[in-house]
Amino acid sequence: MEIWKLESNPANQTLIAVGAVVLGAILMAAFHDLGGASASSNGLAGFLLGVGLLALGAYSFIAGNKKQVTSVDPESKTITVTSSTLFGTKERTIAFDDVADVVIGRMGRTTGMIVFYYPVLKLHDGEECPLFPPGYFYEGGHGREIAEKRREKLLGYIGR
Repeated sequence: MEIWKLESNPANQTLIAVGAVVLGAILMAAFHDLGGASASSNGLAGFLLGVGLLALGAYSFIAGNKKQVTSVDPESKTITVTSSTLFGTKERTIAFDDVADVVIGRMGRTTGMIVFYYPVLKLHDGEECPLFPPGYFYEGGHGREIAEKRREKLLGYIGR
């Protein structure tokens, strides 16, 4: 078996952060010019929404812009998750022997029509380690079928 490597797409994270900054700036400018910055008008809500979006977008761009690389190496029998931000890189290596099970995690509610599925490693010590989590924009998306295929592939590599 060859090394299985998946990389997230930080360009999508950047695009969303920049979009929030731009939308926030537009709302701030529009509602400030319409007298929205005065406490006596409903425009204050629009202005404050713009401030919030601008701040959230700026924070996401600076601190939240991450690239995650997950690789499964059958030769060394390890799973390595590397997360890189502007402030540094963290790497975690998990041995195949430490994995008790691979299950499917879910984020979101089915009633909300937006649900993300992803494989979760259950380790022997009780810890859960999500792989390919939502928010990192892995290729292939986060549908149930994709998560099941990734789970089956992981189980094949681990030997279960």
